[in-house]
Amino acid sequence: MRFVAVDFETSGTDHQRNAPVSLGVALFEDGEVLASREWLIGPPMHYKTGKITREYNIAALEISRSTWPQIRKAPAPAVVCEELAAWVREHDARELTCVAFNAPFDLGWYCELLFLGGAWDFASKGFRRFRSPLVGPWQCAMMLAADRVALSDYKLETVASHFGLGRAGEGHGALEDAILAGRVFWELVR
Repeated sequence: MRFVAVDFETSGTDHQRNAPVSLGVALFEDGEVLASREWLIGPPMHYKTGKITREYNIAALEISRSTWPQIRKAPAPAVVCEELAAWVREHDARELTCVAFNAPFDLGWYCELLFLGGAWDFASKGFRRFRSPLVGPWQCAMMLAADRVALSDYKLETVASHFGLGRAGEGHGALEDAILAGRVFWELVR
């Protein structure tokens, strides 16, 4: 069974006010990571003024182990979208199931990244949306865990620990969480 595990770290929880900060993706086959990639995502800028259009919460950045200077130098959302599309093509992952630990949250941020990756088309005087590179169905490892195992809570750490899994470090970056979510998902479905 092949699938792509996805995780976002963000500058807050509001899709309209905050921004995606990092994206991690991992290609799995039968529970093993075949390929992975992580992107830091630069702040979205207004197409005319060049001003940053979203808010960045310092506490949220600390959770993701990202700093403001790193984010300021990171590629723009459009560049991240293009590189994600290339990664998906390279690994023939376009129609694979996408797994996230909290899929409604991560799917919302994925849609927001695609929106931020779009651009104003001056010729047609309209907004050109970025086409989604991942079109497979989404699965939520947290909801699946809540349906299949009885635990005190359904945080990623708790569910992972139930299966003898854990993070390597104290912080949690997007790629590390994507891989952990993929491993949890594999334990739940195998």
